Amino acid sequence: MALFSARKLDDFVQWLMRQLPESGDEMRSEFEKKLRAGLESALKKMNLVSREEYDVQTVLLDRLRKKLDALERRLDQLEKETDEAPSQSPDRFVN
Repeated sequence: MALFSARKLDDFVQWLMRQLPESGDEMRSEFEKKLRAGLESALKKMNLVSREEYDVQTVLLDRLRKKLDALERRLDQLEKETDEAPSQSPDRFVN
């Protein structure tokens, strides 16, 4: 998914075309087509994502961080309990 929508790209191209001096309509039209194609190609090669996709991934990452933090706290708690427990002889577990 591209970061720039087709509308934003059109708006940019139109703005840029207004910055150019008046010249032959055919030359302006050809320049506009080439500019648009070049910009679309460059943006596709950048492998950008939409803002919506970025926001979704940010939410997922936040959830994963919270789960990881909870698991790390639980592991610390279990390690602490294991360290504090009296050592037990392996014979206790043999029948």
